[in-house]
Amino acid sequence: MRIPLLVRLIVVAIFIGVEVFLIAHYTMGGSDSAPTYTAAQSQLRGSGIELFPPTGGYHSVRAVIVFFGNDRAFTRAHRQLSAGLASDGYAVIGVTLAPLFADVPNDGATRARVLQSRIDALVSSAYAEFSAWPDKAIRNTHVPLVLMGQSLGAEIAIWSAGNSANPALRGVVALSPASRTALRPIAIRLDGTVVSSPADSVAVSELVRTTVSRPTNLRIAIVRGSHDRLRSADSGIVAAGGSHAKVFRVPMAGHSLARLAIVGLLSRRALDWVLEPAAVRGRANAAPSTR
Repeated sequence: MRIPLLVRLIVVAIFIGVEVFLIAHYTMGGSDSAPTYTAAQSQLRGSGIELFPPTGGYHSVRAVIVFFGNDRAFTRAHRQLSAGLASDGYAVIGVTLAPLFADVPNDGATRARVLQSRIDALVSSAYAEFSAWPDKAIRNTHVPLVLMGQSLGAEIAIWSAGNSANPALRGVVALSPASRTALRPIAIRLDGTVVSSPADSVAVSELVRTTVSRPTNLRIAIVRGSHDRLRSADSGIVAAGGSHAKVFRVPMAGHSLARLAIVGLLSRRALDWVLEPAAVRGRANAAPSTR
């Protein structure tokens, strides 16, 4: 049965109206250019690091978010999302992956150790910089930490969370992870598909299983476009994560999550879920869910 033209036009008009509202509410005022804030921590003044401190008069930071870009760059869409989160009181540290991977050894075990050491140093500097926001003389050890990333950056965030010893870490918001990863920027993606699959790749579901098995009760939120060609990865991720993993589906979005303002809304919902207090988690349904 064909849907009448008038009904289709009404649906399209409603969708456009919702998009306009979301743009105004979640991204208006957010810049797509690199911020000009200069960090006190020397580790955060290196190449490929962009800082988005809380804006809008927030008297303390809601959480410190370390946001890894994809295998190509920390993109305009990443900056817009980071600026929007900063307007909600989060401190976001944007990370371009290329400098992070520079001169990392090829040997698997050595490469993992060097990469994790670099990430740990970066995360520690980010937390020292912003957990005391805005009074740098007062350390607030109760500020939560979240790792975030898109595509390869999402896989890096999940893997790093499973190896991190930072007690402030609460979980991961992973945008568009694949089913497998080599944890290196050589798995070339074209139109949302993995063109090459290195021999040393690992299943992302196994990284998730390792991360959620930690006694620190970490959560992993997957933000996924409904049109992402890699969306089949989600069933394995949720199965591995159990009640610690949840998918937040972005309607009409692809792998890049770059075109719809609703991405900001779903990313915030994912972040809220990761940061839920322990008391709220205890009342939640133990069964894994997707939406």
